[in-house]
Amino acid sequence: MHCLIAPAGASPQPAWMHPLDALLARAAELPPCAPDPLDLHTPAERWLGRLHGLPDSAALPLAAWRLQDRSRPWAFVSPLHLRVQATQVSALPQSLLALTDAESRALFDALAPLFPADEGWEWQWLSPLTWAASHAELDGLALASLDRAVDRPVTPWLPQERRIRRWTNEAQMLWHTHPVNAARELAVNSIWWWGAGRFAGEPPTQLQQPLDEAQAAEAMASLQRGDVLALAGERQVRSFHQGFSEKPLVDPESNHILHPL
Repeated sequence: MHCLIAPAGASPQPAWMHPLDALLARAAELPPCAPDPLDLHTPAERWLGRLHGLPDSAALPLAAWRLQDRSRPWAFVSPLHLRVQATQVSALPQSLLALTDAESRALFDALAPLFPADEGWEWQWLSPLTWAASHAELDGLALASLDRAVDRPVTPWLPQERRIRRWTNEAQMLWHTHPVNAARELAVNSIWWWGAGRFAGEPPTQLQQPLDEAQAAEAMASLQRGDVLALAGERQVRSFHQGFSEKPLVDPESNHILHPL
Protein backbone atom coordinates (compact mmCIF):
# COMPACT_ATOMS: atom_id res chain seq x y z
CA MET A 1 0.00 0.00 0.00
CA HIS A 2 1.16 3.55 -0.76
CA CYS A 3 -0.13 6.76 0.81
CA LEU A 4 0.62 10.19 -0.67
CA ILE A 5 0.16 13.42 1.28
CA ALA A 6 0.16 16.34 -1.13
CA PRO A 7 -1.11 19.49 0.62
CA ALA A 8 -2.79 21.93 -1.78
CA GLY A 9 -1.26 25.38 -2.10
CA ALA A 10 1.16 27.08 0.25
CA SER A 11 -0.94 26.92 3.41
CA PRO A 12 0.82 26.53 6.79
CA GLN A 13 1.59 23.02 7.97
CA PRO A 14 -1.54 21.67 9.67
CA ALA A 15 -1.32 20.63 13.30
CA TRP A 16 -1.92 16.99 12.48
CA MET A 17 1.41 16.87 10.61
CA HIS A 18 3.45 17.42 13.78
CA PRO A 19 3.13 13.84 15.15
CA LEU A 20 4.74 12.65 11.93
CA ASP A 21 8.12 14.06 12.98
CA ALA A 22 8.92 11.38 15.53
CA LEU A 23 7.48 8.66 13.32
CA LEU A 24 9.53 9.66 10.28
CA ALA A 25 12.70 9.91 12.40
CA ARG A 26 12.49 6.14 12.85
CA ALA A 27 11.54 5.36 9.25
CA ALA A 28 13.76 4.45 6.33
CA GLU A 29 13.80 6.95 3.46
CA LEU A 30 13.51 5.75 -0.12
CA PRO A 31 15.07 7.52 -3.16
CA PRO A 32 13.23 10.83 -3.73
CA CYS A 33 11.19 11.78 -6.76
CA ALA A 34 12.64 15.14 -7.84
CA PRO A 35 11.59 16.00 -11.41
CA ASP A 36 13.00 18.87 -13.41
CA PRO A 37 11.65 22.24 -12.12
CA LEU A 38 10.26 22.83 -15.62
CA ASP A 39 8.44 19.50 -15.73
CA LEU A 40 4.84 20.15 -16.77
CA HIS A 41 3.68 18.01 -13.84
CA THR A 42 4.17 18.59 -10.12
CA PRO A 43 6.35 16.19 -8.13
CA ALA A 44 3.22 14.64 -6.59
CA GLU A 45 1.73 13.98 -10.01
CA ARG A 46 5.01 12.62 -11.34
CA TRP A 47 5.22 10.30 -8.33
CA LEU A 48 1.77 8.97 -9.20
CA GLY A 49 2.88 8.44 -12.77
CA ARG A 50 5.93 6.46 -11.67
CA LEU A 51 3.85 4.42 -9.27
CA HIS A 52 1.59 3.37 -12.11
CA GLY A 53 4.39 2.46 -14.48
CA LEU A 54 4.47 5.53 -16.73
CA PRO A 55 7.80 7.07 -17.78
CA ASP A 56 8.83 10.49 -16.52
CA SER A 57 8.41 11.85 -20.04
CA ALA A 58 4.73 10.88 -20.20
CA ALA A 59 1.87 13.35 -20.15
CA LEU A 60 -0.21 12.09 -17.24
CA PRO A 61 -3.94 11.59 -17.94
CA LEU A 62 -5.06 13.03 -14.61
CA ALA A 63 -8.61 13.82 -15.75
CA ALA A 64 -9.21 10.37 -17.23
CA TRP A 65 -7.85 8.84 -14.01
CA ARG A 66 -10.25 10.82 -11.89
CA LEU A 67 -13.24 10.04 -14.09
CA GLN A 68 -12.19 6.39 -14.43
CA ASP A 69 -13.08 6.56 -18.13
CA ARG A 70 -11.06 4.33 -20.42
CA SER A 71 -13.16 5.03 -23.50
CA ARG A 72 -12.04 8.53 -24.53
CA PRO A 73 -9.49 11.26 -23.73
CA TRP A 74 -10.31 13.87 -21.10
CA ALA A 75 -8.80 17.07 -19.74
CA PHE A 76 -9.45 19.18 -16.69
CA VAL A 77 -10.64 22.73 -17.40
CA SER A 78 -10.29 25.15 -14.50
CA PRO A 79 -11.69 28.69 -14.35
CA LEU A 80 -9.27 31.31 -13.06
CA HIS A 81 -8.27 34.96 -13.09
CA LEU A 82 -5.25 36.06 -15.08
CA ARG A 83 -3.76 39.31 -13.80
CA VAL A 84 -2.18 41.30 -16.61
CA GLN A 85 0.70 43.51 -15.47
CA ALA A 86 3.23 45.62 -17.33
CA THR A 87 5.86 42.91 -17.57
CA GLN A 88 4.03 39.66 -16.96
CA VAL A 89 0.75 37.78 -16.73
CA SER A 90 0.16 35.79 -13.56
CA ALA A 91 -2.54 33.35 -12.50
CA LEU A 92 -4.13 34.11 -9.15
CA PRO A 93 -4.94 31.27 -6.74
CA GLN A 94 -8.38 29.92 -7.48
CA SER A 95 -9.43 30.34 -3.86
CA LEU A 96 -9.45 34.13 -4.37
CA LEU A 97 -12.32 33.75 -6.82
CA ALA A 98 -14.71 32.55 -4.08
CA LEU A 99 -16.77 31.14 -6.94
CA THR A 100 -20.21 29.88 -5.93
CA ASP A 101 -21.85 26.82 -7.44
CA ALA A 102 -24.39 29.03 -9.22
CA GLU A 103 -21.73 31.31 -10.70
CA SER A 104 -19.58 28.38 -11.77
CA ARG A 105 -22.47 26.56 -13.42
CA ALA A 106 -23.54 29.71 -15.27
CA LEU A 107 -20.04 30.18 -16.70
CA PHE A 108 -19.78 26.47 -17.43
CA ASP A 109 -23.11 26.42 -19.29
CA ALA A 110 -22.11 29.47 -21.31
CA LEU A 111 -19.30 27.48 -22.92
CA ALA A 112 -21.68 24.98 -24.53
CA PRO A 113 -22.04 26.85 -27.87
CA LEU A 114 -18.26 26.91 -28.27
CA PHE A 115 -17.89 23.16 -27.75
CA PRO A 116 -21.00 21.50 -29.23
CA ALA A 117 -21.79 17.85 -28.64
CA ASP A 118 -22.37 17.26 -32.35
CA GLU A 119 -18.67 18.06 -32.89
CA GLY A 120 -17.59 15.36 -30.44
CA TRP A 121 -17.43 17.34 -27.20
CA GLU A 122 -18.54 16.06 -23.81
CA TRP A 123 -18.33 18.12 -20.63
CA GLN A 124 -18.73 17.39 -16.92
CA TRP A 125 -19.06 19.89 -14.07
CA LEU A 126 -17.07 18.40 -11.18
CA SER A 127 -16.87 21.29 -8.73
CA PRO A 128 -17.00 25.11 -8.86
CA LEU A 129 -13.27 25.25 -9.68
CA THR A 130 -12.78 22.05 -11.69
CA TRP A 131 -14.56 20.94 -14.84
CA ALA A 132 -13.71 18.22 -17.35
CA ALA A 133 -13.90 18.16 -21.14
CA SER A 134 -13.58 15.27 -23.57
CA HIS A 135 -12.71 15.38 -27.25
CA ALA A 136 -10.55 13.37 -29.61
CA GLU A 137 -8.18 16.34 -30.03
CA LEU A 138 -7.28 16.21 -26.34
CA ASP A 139 -5.51 12.89 -26.78
CA GLY A 140 -1.74 13.06 -26.35
CA LEU A 141 -1.52 16.76 -25.41
CA ALA A 142 1.31 17.80 -23.07
CA LEU A 143 -0.20 20.50 -20.85
CA ALA A 144 1.16 22.11 -17.70
CA SER A 145 -0.73 21.25 -14.55
CA LEU A 146 -2.72 23.96 -12.84
CA ASP A 147 -0.45 23.95 -9.78
CA ARG A 148 2.52 24.78 -12.03
CA ALA A 149 0.86 27.99 -13.25
CA VAL A 150 -1.02 29.33 -10.24
CA ASP A 151 0.42 32.17 -8.17
CA ARG A 152 3.30 32.77 -10.58
CA PRO A 153 3.94 34.08 -14.13
CA VAL A 154 2.20 31.82 -16.61
CA THR A 155 4.46 32.39 -19.64
CA PRO A 156 6.68 29.30 -19.10
CA TRP A 157 3.59 27.13 -18.68
CA LEU A 158 1.42 28.31 -21.55
CA PRO A 159 0.30 25.52 -23.89
CA GLN A 160 2.17 25.16 -27.15
CA GLU A 161 -0.84 23.66 -28.90
CA ARG A 162 -2.49 26.31 -31.05
CA ARG A 163 -5.92 24.72 -30.62
CA ILE A 164 -5.73 25.08 -26.82
CA ARG A 165 -4.81 28.74 -27.15
CA ARG A 166 -7.71 29.26 -29.57
CA TRP A 167 -10.23 27.53 -27.29
CA THR A 168 -8.98 29.59 -24.35
CA ASN A 169 -9.23 32.86 -26.26
CA GLU A 170 -12.78 32.03 -27.32
CA ALA A 171 -13.79 31.39 -23.72
CA GLN A 172 -12.15 34.64 -22.61
CA MET A 173 -14.07 36.66 -25.18
CA LEU A 174 -17.34 34.92 -24.33
CA TRP A 175 -17.00 35.65 -20.62
CA HIS A 176 -15.82 39.23 -21.04
CA THR A 177 -19.37 40.61 -20.91
CA HIS A 178 -21.01 37.69 -19.08
CA PRO A 179 -23.48 38.73 -16.33
CA VAL A 180 -21.57 36.72 -13.72
CA ASN A 181 -18.43 38.75 -14.35
CA ALA A 182 -20.36 42.01 -14.58
CA ALA A 183 -21.50 41.43 -10.99
CA ARG A 184 -18.12 40.35 -9.62
CA GLU A 185 -15.20 42.39 -8.30
CA LEU A 186 -12.70 39.74 -9.45
CA ALA A 187 -13.64 38.49 -12.89
CA VAL A 188 -13.28 34.91 -14.03
CA ASN A 189 -11.43 35.83 -17.20
CA SER A 190 -9.76 32.63 -18.39
CA ILE A 191 -9.57 28.85 -18.21
CA TRP A 192 -6.66 26.46 -17.77
CA TRP A 193 -6.51 23.12 -19.60
CA TRP A 194 -4.50 20.42 -17.85
CA GLY A 195 -4.23 16.70 -17.09
CA ALA A 196 -5.16 15.76 -20.65
CA GLY A 197 -4.97 12.37 -22.28
CA ARG A 198 -6.42 8.93 -22.63
CA PHE A 199 -6.45 6.56 -19.66
CA ALA A 200 -3.04 4.87 -19.27
CA GLY A 201 -1.36 2.75 -16.64
CA GLU A 202 -3.01 1.35 -13.55
CA PRO A 203 -5.25 3.89 -11.77
CA PRO A 204 -5.16 4.72 -8.07
CA THR A 205 -7.78 2.67 -6.26
CA GLN A 206 -8.82 5.68 -4.20
CA LEU A 207 -8.63 9.44 -4.79
CA GLN A 208 -9.63 11.82 -2.01
CA GLN A 209 -9.66 15.53 -1.40
CA PRO A 210 -6.90 17.17 0.73
CA LEU A 211 -6.39 15.33 3.99
CA ASP A 212 -8.40 16.03 7.08
CA GLU A 213 -7.32 14.95 10.56
CA ALA A 214 -8.95 11.52 10.37
CA GLN A 215 -7.38 10.75 7.00
CA ALA A 216 -4.00 11.91 8.33
CA ALA A 217 -4.33 9.47 11.20
CA GLU A 218 -4.91 6.70 8.66
CA ALA A 219 -1.82 7.84 6.77
CA MET A 220 0.31 7.54 9.90
CA ALA A 221 -1.23 4.16 10.67
CA SER A 222 -0.35 3.13 7.14
CA LEU A 223 3.31 3.92 7.75
CA GLN A 224 3.28 2.03 11.04
CA ARG A 225 1.89 -1.02 9.22
CA GLY A 226 4.94 -0.99 6.96
CA ASP A 227 3.34 0.73 3.97
CA VAL A 228 5.03 3.51 1.99
CA LEU A 229 4.18 7.08 3.03
CA ALA A 230 5.10 9.87 0.59
CA LEU A 231 5.23 13.59 1.39
CA ALA A 232 4.97 15.89 -1.62
CA GLY A 233 6.36 19.40 -1.80
CA GLU A 234 7.08 22.02 -4.42
CA ARG A 235 10.33 20.43 -5.63
CA GLN A 236 10.23 16.76 -4.70
CA VAL A 237 8.40 13.84 -3.12
CA ARG A 238 10.11 12.12 -0.20
CA SER A 239 8.87 8.64 0.67
CA PHE A 240 9.40 6.56 3.78
CA HIS A 241 8.66 3.15 5.21
CA GLN A 242 9.20 1.47 8.54
CA GLY A 243 12.26 -0.69 8.00
CA PHE A 244 13.03 -2.76 4.93
CA SER A 245 10.76 -5.44 3.55
CA GLU A 246 10.73 -7.91 0.71
CA LYS A 247 7.62 -6.47 -0.94
CA PRO A 248 8.15 -4.31 -4.06
CA LEU A 249 7.89 -0.54 -3.81
CA VAL A 250 5.51 -0.35 -6.76
CA ASP A 251 2.46 -2.54 -6.30
CA PRO A 252 -0.37 -1.15 -8.48
CA GLU A 253 -2.80 -3.75 -7.18
CA SER A 254 -2.78 -2.33 -3.64
CA ASN A 255 -2.40 1.44 -3.96
CA HIS A 256 -4.16 3.72 -1.52
CA ILE A 257 -3.66 7.30 -2.69
CA LEU A 258 -4.66 10.40 -0.75
CA HIS A 259 -4.21 13.18 -3.28
CA PRO A 260 -5.88 16.59 -3.87
CA LEU A 261 -7.08 16.30 -7.46
